[in-house]
Amino acid sequence: MKTINQALGSVVRLEHHGGLATAFFYRNSSDELYLVTNKHVIRAEDSAYSPKILYAHCPLRTSRDKSRYNTKRIRIELYQRKNKGIKWKTPQDPKIDIAALKIEEEKLEGCSITSLSSKDTLSPGNYPALGSTLLGFPGLKGTQFYDVFSNLPIVRSSSVATLPFLTFTSPNLEIYKERYFLVDGILGPGMSGSPVVSLQKSILIKNGKPVFNDVNSYFVGILSSGSSQLELHTIWLADLIEDATH
Repeated sequence: MKTINQALGSVVRLEHHGGLATAFFYRNSSDELYLVTNKHVIRAEDSAYSPKILYAHCPLRTSRDKSRYNTKRIRIELYQRKNKGIKWKTPQDPKIDIAALKIEEEKLEGCSITSLSSKDTLSPGNYPALGSTLLGFPGLKGTQFYDVFSNLPIVRSSSVATLPFLTFTSPNLEIYKERYFLVDGILGPGMSGSPVVSLQKSILIKNGKPVFNDVNSYFVGILSSGSSQLELHTIWLADLIEDATH
């Protein structure tokens, strides 16, 4: 994608009885549309409560009208009604904090959305460099902070803090089969599930060499949990979403 503006339309606010979060639309290589967020948003491992329904707030395809909210509230059931099976997909490694829900596109009638895809990611062997600026799309705990009429997310910046091509393992975690990297930034609650996008005019590592990127922005991963005290946050690599949806 040329600019981060193209990613803005893919991001939606999520709400359920237990809280608020962020998600984005992703179209996989089989041309199936998914809503992607963190697994902990829809299934809290450390809590007895897990939501049964999510509500995604999608901007409507109308002119900006400050007399009303230009938003469609989409109800998304997380469990099968008959056998109570789950409706979401995850990567094979259960520790990876990604969940993808297949979306019936007729539910989005009248909505103005875009979607991210593997075409927006960096090719294998290429990564954002240390210190490169990344973007997430946050809300705030309890009262998400956004433009209520356009329903657009807020752009926050952070920087790459560990090498994305190395498996990062903190002292209190097991080694993950799949990779993630850390970013450094003040990223508040409600941002769980935000896509992370590299900026134009940032440094990328291509074939082992630093390259000045003055052409495109890239979808590099999905924001997960982190340490608010240390201001370090986990970013799961974007290609894990493609794996999860097949």
